[in-house]
Amino acid sequence: DSILSLQGDREAGRRLFHAEGGVSCSRCHVCGGAGRAYGPELTAVARKYPKADLLTQILNPSRVVAPEFVLHQIETRMVRR
Repeated sequence: DSILSLQGDREAGRRLFHAEGGVSCSRCHVCGGAGRAYGPELTAVARKYPKADLLTQILNPSRVVAPEFVLHQIETRMVRR
């Protein structure tokens, strides 16, 4: 609750999103036309989810993964006849 009551800093968030190393959100997400479209587009995510849900996802990004972004690994093996 104390974190959610703080005033946000859009520019600081933008720098953190695009920072090399650290959280590196832009390695998997696009926001404002920049980043990599590996995961969901995040430009309007604040209008889609409540602040508490966004904070949970920021702190634990793999806790909930949308079905269309779940990774699958397929292993094959050669059968000799």
